[in-house]
Amino acid sequence: MNEEILNEQTEEQQVCGSDAQENEETNTSISEQTEEPAQEPSLEQQLNETKDKYLRLAAEFDNFRRRTSKEKLEFIAVAAEDTILAFLPVVDDLERAIKVLDEDAREGIELIYQKFLKILAARGVESLDVIDKPFNEEISEAVARIPAPCNDKAGIVIDVVQKGYKMHGKIIRYAKVVVGEQ
Repeated sequence: MNEEILNEQTEEQQVCGSDAQENEETNTSISEQTEEPAQEPSLEQQLNETKDKYLRLAAEFDNFRRRTSKEKLEFIAVAAEDTILAFLPVVDDLERAIKVLDEDAREGIELIYQKFLKILAARGVESLDVIDKPFNEEISEAVARIPAPCNDKAGIVIDVVQKGYKMHGKIIRYAKVVVGEQ
């Protein structure tokens, strides 16, 4: 009888053991199944991170391209401004020559002067019209103040000593003027 009980216990252990093995296999397959979906969000997360990095890099490159283009245009504008500033004294000299030359010589100089002004205008350069207007320190520099010929001329630009110029709306040379005062 003891042997029978012992055999039964052994059989139960074997049955229980096989159940335990089945449970382990089931648990292993369940954990494998749960690990796979855990990897998928990880891959999806990596994909999203990669997309985000790509979009940021593309935006950074686009900003870099725009910034360098803008800097290049500004550099060209500054270079053009320096060149134009170098030619403005020539324009001043042509204006003085037109005032003092006789009629025959003046015609040729005026043609050259007009061509020169057209070239400057094509590059966005225009002279500042300040005479008989209120003095504006943002576009003019007062080199002298004289008594105004009449009360209406107080604070008004009476004479221009040197013309001022602007290029594409930016002042490149301030006008030197004489202002009337009371």
